[in-house]
Amino acid sequence: MKRIVLILVLGLALNANAFDFRTWTANDGRTIQAKLIDIQEDSVVVESETTKDLAGKPMIYTVPVSRFSEDDQQYVYNIQRELRFLKEKFDRVKRNFPENLRLAHGSREYSVSEWKVYNQYRKAIDEATIFNLSGQIEEMEFRMENHRRDLRPKASSRGPAGTQAKHDLYFVDNYIEPYLINLKRIETAVEAMVSRANSK
Repeated sequence: MKRIVLILVLGLALNANAFDFRTWTANDGRTIQAKLIDIQEDSVVVESETTKDLAGKPMIYTVPVSRFSEDDQQYVYNIQRELRFLKEKFDRVKRNFPENLRLAHGSREYSVSEWKVYNQYRKAIDEATIFNLSGQIEEMEFRMENHRRDLRPKASSRGPAGTQAKHDLYFVDNYIEPYLINLKRIETAVEAMVSRANSK
């Protein structure tokens, strides 16, 4: 049997709910109903659908990919290949977020209110991974709507407070929201990848 060489190493912990249970077939013909939860170098980590430990929790197995059938090896390789592309895209978007803000401001220092806005989003951004985007996006959308609701009345007023509120609103609308849109595009691509994997 031709062995498919896995050359894409991601070390990503996959969302436990991402992939469906499926039949995995070993080279000797034995099968197991399990779902993929991690890919590690030349091995996969799968969660058994039927086998439980003494505490009643599903058994987790780490198995060299080479022990599976060629079809299963190809299944893993296809996921790795797509994940590598999506992870590179995600890392680029995430990395560019503070850089884009710096360029937008030039050499001007952040205002106190800008730092407050930036740092609240920074936490969600730092904790974001390619497989927890839905939760982080929801958190950022919630924060964004709260900021807009707070800033709009202030932005209609005159004086320094109104000017600062207008600037902060511009900051949210033109730098936070576009970043969020880019994350949503990646989230959609990840969901499509998982859907393709589950349909095979």
